Parts: sequence; C-alpha cells; structure tokens
Amino acid sequence: MISETRRKMGDMTERMRERRMEGRLDDLDRENVRLRTEVSQLRGDLDHERSLLNDALDGLRSKPTVVKKKRRGGLVRTTLVGGGAYLLGTRAGRERYDQIMGWVDRTRRDMTHREDEWSSDATAMASSPTTPSAPTTPAPTTPSSTPMSSSTRSTTSKTSATDPASS
Repeated sequence: MISETRRKMGDMTERMRERRMEGRLDDLDRENVRLRTEVSQLRGDLDHERSLLNDALDGLRSKPTVVKKKRRGGLVRTTLVGGGAYLLGTRAGRERYDQIMGWVDRTRRDMTHREDEWSSDATAMASSPTTPSAPTTPAPTTPSSTPMSSSTRSTTSKTSATDPASS
C-alpha cells in the first residue's frame, strides 16, 4: 500500500509539474505573440517615418533654395536723397535755401515744444488724483511760440524786401 501511495503521489506530482509547465508555456506563447505584434507595429511606424524623411530630403534636393534679399526703405531712401539733392541744388538760390532751413528749424522747435507740453501734461496727470469729472485743459500757446503760416511768412518777407518804407 505504501508503494502504491508513493506511486500515486509521484503521478500527481508529475501531472502538477506538467500543468505548471504548460501554464508557463502558454504564458510565454502569449508574451511572444504580444512582442511580435509590438515589433511589427514599430517596424511599420519606422518605415512610415523613413518614407516621410526621404520625401522631405527629395523635396529639398529637387528645389535649390535661393534667398532673396528684400530691399527695405527704398521710398524713404529715395526721398532723403532727393531732398538732399534738392537742398544742395537750391543753395545757389539763397532765398529758397533760407526758406527751407527756416522750415526745418521751425519744425524742430515745434516738435520740442510739443514734447515739453506732452511731458508736462503726463507729469500733471500722474501727480493728480484720478477723478472722472476733472477735465484736462491744454496749456495756452503764446503768439511767439506759434509758427506763422507759410503764406503769412512769404508775404511778410516779400513786403520787407520790396518796400523801401519798411527799412
């Protein structure tokens, strides 16, 4: 009886080993299928990326890149050169030269005056408390700081140059 029990125990142990080995084999087969699927998917992705890369390289090789330098400031440059040439050309006519230089000086003075007004307005607004009902009034202009119009100026200069009584 003991020998028969040992034989049955040996058979049962052998069957358990076989089942365990079959289970391990099934697990390894499933893992192998999963890994093969993953490898084939990665191969497909790699092939797709390679084809995209080759398409991009072919596109770059087929069209040589030519960088065009865009000319900038053509109108401004032309205006400045033309204005300078006109100014130098009118230097022979002293009266026109003086008129142009007077216009340039007045423009500079006006811009400086406006800049001073704007900075004083900004300072006043920054230092005053914010109230919606307080209107801001611009600084009054004096007659000496107001430039004459070109028609008044030219009339005045013509009168003084041609009128012997004014001298």
